[in-house]
Amino acid sequence: MNYEDAVAWVDGFHQFGIRLGLNRIEEVLDSLDNPHKNIDIVHVAGTNGKGSVCRFISSILSSEGYKTGLYLSPHLVDFRERFQLNDKVIEKKRFVEIVEQVQPVVEQLSNKDVQLTYFEVCTVIAFFFFAEEQVDYAIIEVGLGGRFDATNVITPVVSVITNVSLDHQQQLGDTIEEIALEKAGIIKPGISVVTGAEGTALSVIRKNCEKQKCSLYMLSKENIEIQECSSRAQTILVHGQFDDYLVSTAQIGTYQALNIALSIMVIEVLQQNGVFVTKESILNGIRDMKHPGRMQILQYKPVIVVDGAHNVDAMKQLVTSIKNNFTFDRLIVIFGVMKDKAISEMLKEILPITDIVIVTEPEQKRSAKKKDIANHISKIDDSKQMIATNSVSDAYYQALEIATKKDLIVGTGSLFTVGELLQIDSQK
Repeated sequence: MNYEDAVAWVDGFHQFGIRLGLNRIEEVLDSLDNPHKNIDIVHVAGTNGKGSVCRFISSILSSEGYKTGLYLSPHLVDFRERFQLNDKVIEKKRFVEIVEQVQPVVEQLSNKDVQLTYFEVCTVIAFFFFAEEQVDYAIIEVGLGGRFDATNVITPVVSVITNVSLDHQQQLGDTIEEIALEKAGIIKPGISVVTGAEGTALSVIRKNCEKQKCSLYMLSKENIEIQECSSRAQTILVHGQFDDYLVSTAQIGTYQALNIALSIMVIEVLQQNGVFVTKESILNGIRDMKHPGRMQILQYKPVIVVDGAHNVDAMKQLVTSIKNNFTFDRLIVIFGVMKDKAISEMLKEILPITDIVIVTEPEQKRSAKKKDIANHISKIDDSKQMIATNSVSDAYYQALEIATKKDLIVGTGSLFTVGELLQIDSQK
């Protein structure tokens, strides 16, 4: 088996769709001697910010010298982004070795009607990889929801719920309370919980913590002060439980201040549990963290920014970041989105500051059709200048053709749109 064969084998599980539940993955993991039970894990759920928080925590622990595993989804360009060791993607040879060990067990059980989904197979690979590498800590991002997500077979050292807003309503429920209940499903008896959730969602999380006898640590926005921000970096003062942290980061989204403060709170909870982490490692880890596709600048003159805002709350945050971090003549937005998202509500957030919107379709079965996006735009503002394109590549080159050096181009609406834009940029 070579690397391409191994990835093709995993890709073959796409046909089984999304099926929430823990029975299947528990049976497979049991047959592999339960590798996830030999790892100290930080488990991260939430509507937005999961990936950033995971990366900040991983970068801090790696800076301290711990061997740190990182499991993320989805990947943007390279499949191996999902499986990282000290913030470096798994080597192709190593990935093949892991698949060759996992494949026989998965296939044997699939013959007995224990059929894993794509995400479940990826999760098994991640747990097996981290156990074999004997990582000190693994940072595990929830795929969807929490309660019935494949990652929820674990008992972590700390649970994190970044925030709760409307997204994936078809699977998780139509209200904040219902979605919060799903995300609170990662809470385990006696395990500390860190959250940035507010309002109704926080009430749900608090009740679950009381029921499970967990310590709850809640992030306060009053403890965060953005000192400086530009199109290249920002400096943030975070008042922690034990110390004040003046951090610098190249992650320029305004929303990253919350993610950084939440990550520091997680580290402080780990410190209370006996994990040694210096202030220097916290500052260095935040400074060094890289997260492709989140307010990432691809070029200047004109500035091209990509951000994977894929729900209403994330789009609000993107608009705030554009206003705070950039000056420009015109805003040109490349917009491609999945059809199961709140498309009209997302557009209502960004259209008022947009001069030209270029609608497009990422190469995904779930992509919304350009004519449907155009209809949404026309209903919101029939005077808005709009261009429809057949592909993300077409949208990219159309944007460059019409932009002046003082314009701002923003690609958003889906991580799949962003992934394709990153791939185009890397091939220039």
